[in-house]
Parts: sequence; structure tokens; C-alpha cells
Amino acid sequence: MPPFQLQAEDLRYFPGLAADFPSDWVPERGDIGHETDTGLARLGDGVTAWSSLGSFRFTSASETLTAAGAISLYKKTTKLALAGAGAVTLAAPAASMLGEIKLIQMTADNGDVTLALTNVVGQSSGTTATFNDVGDSLTLIAGANSKWIVLKEQGISLA
Repeated sequence: MPPFQLQAEDLRYFPGLAADFPSDWVPERGDIGHETDTGLARLGDGVTAWSSLGSFRFTSASETLTAAGAISLYKKTTKLALAGAGAVTLAAPAASMLGEIKLIQMTADNGDVTLALTNVVGQSSGTTATFNDVGDSLTLIAGANSKWIVLKEQGISLA
């Protein structure tokens, strides 16, 4: 028998903000703690402290922005459908996001959308991306030291 086998009745779900989970909390075997603000979740084993448990991400697959503002770090896909020209921002990735891919794509052309990026390296390491047409996209991966690495640019200009 595997050392860690759970049945559905063994699982308990605890949603809360990241700040609600003390780093020294030891969740019981089968307890799932879900940081609803970061999307991270951890499965308790009854022995290991919260901050030492491995994590996985619960997150919605996408978001659609219809107004200027901040792009979510924790949505894998962001669709730009602003009502007019505007500006959006993307913060540096959290250290817990290492290896996660982020796709940003223009899905409605109601004017140019300018994206201000934080901590970018790679093919083009500009900090501003301009989306002009439907289908323009930028694919990033969260790298070490909280940096975005440019994987692919399609139709955008990075400066």
C-alpha cells in the first residue's frame, strides 16, 4: 500500500488568504489549505509545517481585461479586450511561480494597449509591450529571482 493514500472522506478544505496560514501550522493528513489570493494550495501530511509543504496552484485558467489596470499574476491567460486604448501592468512573478507560463493576448482591437512589465529578461527584455491588433500576444515564463523570461512575441513591439 502506498505510504500516503487518501479517500475522499479524509480530505478537509481550508480556504483563506495567504496571511491566514501561519508558517509553523502543521495541517492534519488530508487537510488542503488554499491561499485564495495567491492560488497556492498545500496538502497536509500531519507532520510537515505549512511553509515546508510542497504546493500546487488552484487558479482560473483565464481573465479578460475590459479596462486599464493590473493583470493578475495567477491567471495563466490574460485576454486584452479594453473598451478603448489603454494601459495595463504586470508585476514581477512571485518566487512561488517558478516555471509557470503566462500568455497575454489581444482579443478585441478598440485601440492600442500598452503593457508595462516588471523584471523582464530573454529574447527582448523591454519593459513596455504594445498590442496593436487582435491576435497580438506575448508568452512569458516565470524564472528565477522573480523575473519574467520572454518566450515568444507575436505582433507586439517590446521596448
